[in-house]
Amino acid sequence: MERQVTMPDVSRLFKPYIKEVEAYNPTSILRVLYKDRSEFARMMGNESPYPPSPKVKEAMNAAFNQLGWYPDSSYFELREALSSYTGLPTGNIMVADGSTELIDLISHAFIETGDEAIISVPTYIVYRMRLRVAGAKVIEIPKLKPDFSYDIDTILSNVNPRTKIIVVIRPDNPIGNVIPDEDMRKILDTGVIVLVDEAYYEFCRKTLAHLIEKYENLVILRTLSKAFSLAGLRIGYALTNLKVIKYLDRARPAFMVSLLAEKAAVAAIRDTPYASRNVESIVKGRDFLFKELSKIEGLKPYPSETNFILVKIEENAKQRVGKIMMGLMKQGILVRDYTDVKGLPGEYVRITASTMEDNSRCVKALRGLLEVP
Repeated sequence: MERQVTMPDVSRLFKPYIKEVEAYNPTSILRVLYKDRSEFARMMGNESPYPPSPKVKEAMNAAFNQLGWYPDSSYFELREALSSYTGLPTGNIMVADGSTELIDLISHAFIETGDEAIISVPTYIVYRMRLRVAGAKVIEIPKLKPDFSYDIDTILSNVNPRTKIIVVIRPDNPIGNVIPDEDMRKILDTGVIVLVDEAYYEFCRKTLAHLIEKYENLVILRTLSKAFSLAGLRIGYALTNLKVIKYLDRARPAFMVSLLAEKAAVAAIRDTPYASRNVESIVKGRDFLFKELSKIEGLKPYPSETNFILVKIEENAKQRVGKIMMGLMKQGILVRDYTDVKGLPGEYVRITASTMEDNSRCVKALRGLLEVP
């Protein structure tokens, strides 16, 4: 008789705080679209509607025969290009496979199980998820209505000996506003790690990089996904003081960026004028969206210094958010649903500024859905 073997339950080994975190799959809708070979105006992911610089393609083609090599694990060429772009020494720069990898690296480098991290909601959900995965107790501070500004007093009152990280997104996501410099200094004066996400820096040109030498606890994250049109290659970088860089170097994987991605990133940065022209067009499109959406009854767009607009679907709107999303989708337009997310009660959509053609299509579609004939 065959002996029955009882296999051990592997879930007993799972960390409870990781089991609590939901998997993040923001582009799941695209599986259906790719399968159907459908073409949509992608106004949901804060991506650039423009291709990368032609010099990126040239650099990637030139690097083809080097793909059998490991990349330079110090990424000196890329950090040198970023040094010229940011005005900071190469020693103040760390690169990675997208900002998310840097969020993970910083979280695991500073967080021990039971430590606390402070975020303000609504926010980019990845911070809450990745900090929780690192074992942090995440303290969520609601932003202040009506403009969803950061509640500085409550943030400061929640700092205690267990606090390791405070996260600030500047300009903010999903609101689009910028926390003032004087409030940032108050947060930095706490002495804990202040993780400042400047993913949308190129759209507002406001940065805290000049404070890196004064505040050893300041870590700035940026990306080449938005302004430089390299979201598919995953390039992020951190700006911080040399002491933190040397510490993070001990915790990072040996290879964080592929050789091909590094060559592409260097070419993109060296052709900054190309990216700047695209940013200028996107900003014009963003301002167009804000102006035109403000005219549609039932919609309340929020001023933004990013490449997107957050729009509240008000109670007097002709359609609710579900029908609006479906109506836009039927017309080949994808936007992001932000209904009832933490810290943002009510119905909202976030619309990424795209080409003027797509922006006009979106406005026209929303008018058709919401305006009385």
